[in-house]
Amino acid sequence: MMPLEFSSPAGFSTAPTEADRHRGLSQLILDLKSPGVTIRPIINLAGEHDFNEIVLDRVFVQAGRLVGKEGDGWRQVTSELAFERSGLERFISSFQLLVELMRRAGPDPEPQISSFAVAGGLRSERPGPQFRPG
Repeated sequence: MMPLEFSSPAGFSTAPTEADRHRGLSQLILDLKSPGVTIRPIINLAGEHDFNEIVLDRVFVQAGRLVGKEGDGWRQVTSELAFERSGLERFISSFQLLVELMRRAGPDPEPQISSFAVAGGLRSERPGPQFRPG
């Protein structure tokens, strides 16, 4: 795991203020078997476990596990997010929920879709095009 942690590089004596809140953040490689690491499963809407909540409680990480430059973590993480949000993983992460929706809807999904549209507020009170199931 690579958490983003406040590392207070040399020259900074206090935590960042709101104006410079990204200053001093560093990315580190963390061994998830380290003392103080707690991993809790997160159950998705389909009732399955795909992700975890990871809690760090006074975990020691060696300085040699720094990724990139100290204090440059925010720039690194935002660059990584551009790749995370654009790949095949984006579709795959939603696919399991779509499969479960199709399974529950059954061979004749029309009644479920119609009741969802009404209950979910897809019909608008405004003039103009309306969603009409069927």
